[in-house]
Amino acid sequence: MKKILALVCAASLAVTLFGCSSGKGDSGDKVYTGTYSRDLEGTTLNVFNWGEYISDGSEDSFDVNKEFEKLTGIKVNYSYYDNNEAMYSKLKSGAVAYDIIIPSDYMIERLKNEGMLEKLDFSKLDNYKYISDEYKDLYFDENNEYSVPYNVGMVGLIYNKTMVEGEPTSWNIMWDSKYADDILTFNNPRDAFGIAQFLLGLDINSNDTADWDKAAAKLTEQNAVLQARVNDEVFNKIMSESTVKPAVLQIECHPYAQRLAMREKVKPYGIHVTCWFPLGGAMSNGALFKDPTIIAIAEAHGKSPAQIILRWHMQEGFSAIPGASNPDYIKENIEIFDFELTDDEMAQMRGLNKEERFFNMSLEEKERSYLGKMQIPTQHK
Repeated sequence: MKKILALVCAASLAVTLFGCSSGKGDSGDKVYTGTYSRDLEGTTLNVFNWGEYISDGSEDSFDVNKEFEKLTGIKVNYSYYDNNEAMYSKLKSGAVAYDIIIPSDYMIERLKNEGMLEKLDFSKLDNYKYISDEYKDLYFDENNEYSVPYNVGMVGLIYNKTMVEGEPTSWNIMWDSKYADDILTFNNPRDAFGIAQFLLGLDINSNDTADWDKAAAKLTEQNAVLQARVNDEVFNKIMSESTVKPAVLQIECHPYAQRLAMREKVKPYGIHVTCWFPLGGAMSNGALFKDPTIIAIAEAHGKSPAQIILRWHMQEGFSAIPGASNPDYIKENIEIFDFELTDDEMAQMRGLNKEERFFNMSLEEKERSYLGKMQIPTQHK
């Protein structure tokens, strides 16, 4: 059986690609600069990962594997799985062979103990030094010989305010018969058992068989109220089976970022698009207002660039949320219903699309903003 490298490719891609943005290419894709070895150009890597863990260019996302291939000349054959156990069974059967896999912690330990992983040459992993020590030398790979940390996350609870009474304060709601047949949960033993163990006050890493038996009994009890156990297919299930479906998609959208792929994604479901930052937002520094095409159309109608942009939104069938605190700007934003853009002008506006979004706050800035510790500029947006 071919041995596999665990967790290497994804970590390398994340650090290398996302740390070097410097501009835009002709296609609107990011351009990355720096020194990238092409010693393995022409090589093919077979990668096995969780579904939707690396963006693939769909739904307006960044295509990580494509950019990696352009930078290194290495071809990536990318496959994905729904859970660790399915991945393990496929590898154990010997029917397929992969160079790189991205399993969860406990599965790394199992694969290591069964001799299915290759040791890593850390002298070739330049970015390893940037990984925090708190994620190294953990129980599943105590000497960090077989794996590199890729990401860390947590399991959360999502609920529909129109169906749930009050705000949930306990995982007990996932067992509440009041919501029978309206509950979806993970089809993943690690997460499912973790929720049950947490609810029961048990150590989720317990080695006591009795603890696992208690958690298993709790999960069996849950079957009576579940609609299904799901993974990546949850969005499709919600759209195809739920009685109350999402009605509105609120996204940054304006002439420079028209979000074509996202609009096509929701179009079959009749989901209405509402645009925030319809004028580009404060972070755009007024870029849309300075666009020659928009200025020319505005002059032809005796309107402002902002009014032309908002009128374009209306004729595209969007709702728009222009933020303005100045009474004059608010009045101007409303006065867009006494004229129409011609078909040619609409085509010109559509031709401005670069899929260039302006909202680029860091995670820290977002946290400060949401906590009310940072004031977002209240200029004409």
